[in-house]
Amino acid sequence: MRLIKLPQRGDTIVEVLFAITILSVVLSSTYTVANKAVTTNRLNYERTQAVKYAEGQIELIKVYSSSKTKAEFQVWRTDMGTTGTKCIDASDLVGLSLTTGTACAREGKYTLTVSYSNSTEETSYFTSRVVWDTTDPDGGKNVELLYRVYNEK
Repeated sequence: MRLIKLPQRGDTIVEVLFAITILSVVLSSTYTVANKAVTTNRLNYERTQAVKYAEGQIELIKVYSSSKTKAEFQVWRTDMGTTGTKCIDASDLVGLSLTTGTACAREGKYTLTVSYSNSTEETSYFTSRVVWDTTDPDGGKNVELLYRVYNEK
């Protein structure tokens, strides 16, 4: 019987360590990109929700201002201006009650306020602001929308 010697082939430890290093770099880069995408998606969702809440407050001002006479709207506007920032409660579309505190919170995260300022005989200016806390390193976030009502009635 004759022994045939085959050439030995295999990877050295250096080659294996090099392959593991490359694989680690690729996997950590993928994780970093995916994590950033998830964080950005969450922040965009939070901002979208905040804009919806702020727009909702502006829409309620539009409804109220279009359904009331100029005098009725000015009384409501004056009450808002003298009592500070408020949150408009949509449950009472006839009166659009002004509330503060927990009624101005949404989802336990967003705080809504509407303030009134800089009025003339022809126009009224409102600011709808939504503030929320986030886990983003930059800290809390806010959205602010301005709305002008023309007093025509």
